[in-house]
Amino acid sequence: MRLRVSGTTLLAVFVILLFGSFSALAPEPDFGGSVINYFQTIGKTPQEKLYLHLDKPYYGAGEEIWFRGYLLNAITHMDNSPSNYIYVELTDRGDSVLQRFKFRRDSLGFRGSIPLPADLPAGEYYLRGYTSWMQNTDPAFFYRHGLQIGNSIVTDILSEVTERPAPDNGGTLRIRFFNAAGGVHSGIKVSYDVSGKDLKTVTGQQTTDDKGVLTVQNLKLSPGNMRIAVKFEDETLDYSNTFNINNAPENEYAVSFFPEGGSLLNGITQHVAFKAQAATGFSLPVTGFVTNAQGDTLTSFATEHDGMGTLMLTPEAGQRYTAETRSEKGIVKRFPLPEVRSDGMGLQMAFRNGAIFYNVQKAAEAVWPDSLFLIAHLRGDIRLMLPLSAEKTSGKLSGDAFPDGIVHFLLADESGTPISERLLFVRHPDAVEWNVATDKPKYGKREPVRMEISLADLGGQPAEGEFSMSITDNHTVYPDSLGDNILSNILLTSDLKGYIENPGYYFNGPYTPAVQRHLDLVMLTHGWRRFRIENLTQTPQFEAKYFIEAGQAVSGQVKNAFGKGASDASIVAYSPDCFMMKRADENGRFLIDSIQFSDTVSLILQATTRKGGSGVDILVDPETFPEADRMPFPYGKDNLAGIGKYLANVRDKYYNSGGMRVIQLKEVIVEAKQKQRNFYATMAEKTITSDQVPVNMQSRLVTDYLSTVPGIRKLSEAKLSIRGSDIEPLILIDEVPYYDNDVLTRIYMNEVSSISIIKGGSASFFGIKGAGGVISIMRKDGSEPIADLPAPGVAFIKPLGCRTIADFYNPVYETPEQKAASSPDLRTTIYWNPSLRFDGTGKASVLFYTSDDPESYRINIEGVTKEGYVARYSADMEQ
Repeated sequence: MRLRVSGTTLLAVFVILLFGSFSALAPEPDFGGSVINYFQTIGKTPQEKLYLHLDKPYYGAGEEIWFRGYLLNAITHMDNSPSNYIYVELTDRGDSVLQRFKFRRDSLGFRGSIPLPADLPAGEYYLRGYTSWMQNTDPAFFYRHGLQIGNSIVTDILSEVTERPAPDNGGTLRIRFFNAAGGVHSGIKVSYDVSGKDLKTVTGQQTTDDKGVLTVQNLKLSPGNMRIAVKFEDETLDYSNTFNINNAPENEYAVSFFPEGGSLLNGITQHVAFKAQAATGFSLPVTGFVTNAQGDTLTSFATEHDGMGTLMLTPEAGQRYTAETRSEKGIVKRFPLPEVRSDGMGLQMAFRNGAIFYNVQKAAEAVWPDSLFLIAHLRGDIRLMLPLSAEKTSGKLSGDAFPDGIVHFLLADESGTPISERLLFVRHPDAVEWNVATDKPKYGKREPVRMEISLADLGGQPAEGEFSMSITDNHTVYPDSLGDNILSNILLTSDLKGYIENPGYYFNGPYTPAVQRHLDLVMLTHGWRRFRIENLTQTPQFEAKYFIEAGQAVSGQVKNAFGKGASDASIVAYSPDCFMMKRADENGRFLIDSIQFSDTVSLILQATTRKGGSGVDILVDPETFPEADRMPFPYGKDNLAGIGKYLANVRDKYYNSGGMRVIQLKEVIVEAKQKQRNFYATMAEKTITSDQVPVNMQSRLVTDYLSTVPGIRKLSEAKLSIRGSDIEPLILIDEVPYYDNDVLTRIYMNEVSSISIIKGGSASFFGIKGAGGVISIMRKDGSEPIADLPAPGVAFIKPLGCRTIADFYNPVYETPEQKAASSPDLRTTIYWNPSLRFDGTGKASVLFYTSDDPESYRINIEGVTKEGYVARYSADMEQ
């Protein structure tokens, strides 16, 4: 395992060595201390980075997305972040969050699944993941993953945009509506609204033609993202959808230029990187040449990889340089290069054969500062502070001092102001070795596969850490070798600004000179974003609006009859999972923390005065979530052609598992009886269900019926007591507590689903309020609301709770009957394990059964060692 050295230790080593060799150039102690303090302040502030390992690269409506979440320290990449909850959202290409779930860390880490509705329209979506603490930073640091989702279940109304608005077609939009059988939806009235950049929302209604096409004309808007919402205005068909498209002209593109070190320097031969990007957001190849103001051609250039490349230029002060480019389609454009500086300095860097080479370039008229330093940090962990001089402007550093990842080099003067910056990606040979072996070379249908996996460092010692594993069917799930994975995400895309095209390319195979060159082009054309350094001698400021979520919490304020904070008010929180009492502060503010509740449970908060009296109101702080943003990836890759077999499998599996056919018809109501659940019934001494109530009592008040139940005494028309107690019982109606028992005179037995009587030790769960026992009444679905609900001082809330963790179903075929079962095995994900555990010898054993198509599977293992080394294994299991 590669040795990991802390930044502070390494800095001390550098300072000792460099001060010994260049004592005359050593920085003032306060400067060095300020720089160290700067990075130590960053290190003391928790920095989090989230990555989700998904079981496969794309999905179909009606499926579940299985994931393992890796919440890491963004600086060290170790699995020691303090947050215990993550949020995962499914977002469309516009700005709508379709689903939001909260997951809690358990003994196996962050894991779970996200169900995709069967009627989810096919298209391009993305997952967004974050913690509460991560909301204190730019949302660009959230986890984002583009996701293709098909739909083979809803086939009665399908749609596609056949023509996008553009200047050359008069701003015409066309959408075709059809079905899977080849029919079209003609003569349908469709209402629409279209919005986009520089366009006021256009609304209207049109009727589809005989080919099922809706046509909207004369849409005049600037190129960019646009949104079209449509809805059928039909008596029988119920359909609505929103289309997010990019109407940018396909031939439009731009080329940006990035001088190494940041500026074009007078009289210095420099590398100038460039990137060509189409208006769609994807790269494109171009060729071109650079001319000066007199029209002289100075150099030519061509893109090398994903629209990126470099050229060499020796600029002169006072000159203006222009690049003339030509795309593959012959579109010629001209772009200006940055202005030339005559007083600047620049940093030239290279990483070759495990060594880092640096060189300071100075424009002809620039004055060498009194002190100059080369400073480097890796994700906020300082690794180098090297004094430079006019006599020592270049040198070589050992790459072993820098772990894998993006190293940020800065050239700074003694005031701490960066003069030039350069990003360099450092990558070493893999520090771990994988060995994956199966017990047999070939398998038949529904046979057990025993797999042995070992993980060791280069010294042969067992490697420990957190890992997850998926095995998919190669005949239906095509691996996305260029897409994001744990290596490209944690080491690259999560720390760079802008869209990185095909990030998986840089980590899928050997780190060849070509791959290293292409990755350096990414460094030259993308800016550092996680740590924006303005002055190294000034302590960075950080203000936290959101807190580390170690436990779930609910906060708010209790107010008295005068609308002011009720000092020292008492608050009681109820849920099926917990009971908790808290005191408000002198302003009536309260915080109920370390409370557990799931996403299916409501919470009941009840407040009283300091002495237990009523007459107070309780206000709960609303939950806040970050605003959804538009798809952070370019549009245009939502074509799911070629995965028809996969979607057919999804459809057949959905129906075989009991899924209902989805038909988009109006006024079709499917009713099913749902058993009413009384969460407190398990505590009850007695629970009476509606079918146990005599017919003659069905139309009577609850108090009338309860007075006939042994153990309950009627004190008055509205008051009851559970025998053995002179204190009135606590009344719960649909889990909401009421302290005015007069509410019972408004409930009749024909509304009641069940009544539970709780007394004795079980009632102690409710604290002093349950001293007289508890009567819990659950009403039937559809019951009329009770007047004056909720009760004063009571809040009935349903905050976003934790999603219940389900286990992935791995079928077992142990008996001949199981193996011969007629139900087809249509798995596309053959095996999913969110927590692959290695023993003390660095070995893990896996057992799974093949499906009905056992010919070729893909194995993907991702994770992080305890030292923070990111590791991945991906290979086919061929037969």
